[in-house]
Amino acid sequence: MITLNKKSIPQSIIDAVKVAAPASARKQKWTVIIRETVTIRVTYWDGGSKKEYSAANVHGQTVELPPAQRPGGHFSNPSTWIEPVYTVPTGVIVVEHGTFCGKTSSPFITMTKTTAEQHGLNL
Repeated sequence: MITLNKKSIPQSIIDAVKVAAPASARKQKWTVIIRETVTIRVTYWDGGSKKEYSAANVHGQTVELPPAQRPGGHFSNPSTWIEPVYTVPTGVIVVEHGTFCGKTSSPFITMTKTTAEQHGLNL
């Protein structure tokens, strides 16, 4: 995991993040995570904060992610939550974004090492 300035990220990756999370794409500090899988966590409002997950491929098309589920509603037991593990394919970028303390949060971008290298992001 590394935090980078938006100016040092290749344009193809910036464009994919703009498709997946347009509000977070305006932030200047981005965190890039090189990983093969990402766990889609149950999200909920907590004191003005909420996480969301979106994905796009490097060609600017959105990609469907499996939904996290909270059977039993907002106050259900966390042991019953369904949080799927998504295997990130080459060419797809998963963006964790949302609101932190009432403000738009910076994006956390998850991609494979192959995707990063293909687009000139050597970490």
